[in-house]
Amino acid sequence: MGFLEWKGAEVSKEVQDATMQNLWAAAVFLQNKLREKIARSNPPPYKNSSKEGEPPKKRTGNLQDGIQIKDNPAQLTIEVGLVENADYGVFLEFGTKRLGPRPWMRVTWDENEKFIALIASGGP
Repeated sequence: MGFLEWKGAEVSKEVQDATMQNLWAAAVFLQNKLREKIARSNPPPYKNSSKEGEPPKKRTGNLQDGIQIKDNPAQLTIEVGLVENADYGVFLEFGTKRLGPRPWMRVTWDENEKFIALIASGGP
């Protein structure tokens, strides 16, 4: 008769590693979709700016570069967000007193939420 050997810690590590791999794949997918959303160019002299309700147009690429991924493997979490020098993207998203909103983050999330969840859960 054989003995049952407990490998809980080993299995737990494998599950955590697979979870982080799936979360990373979903985060990279979202990061790329966000960057695509704001890829339309508006070169100098900036006479073709985005209109209210449209995603912002690219001038320098700083906003695209500022979409970064930060992970916390101990908590099994990953965040996709804006770095400090690109936080003006929030003002573009929601607008200000003088500038109407140029939504791009929420729209991108809404367009891709189901596929992001599928990737995060280990799907295609």
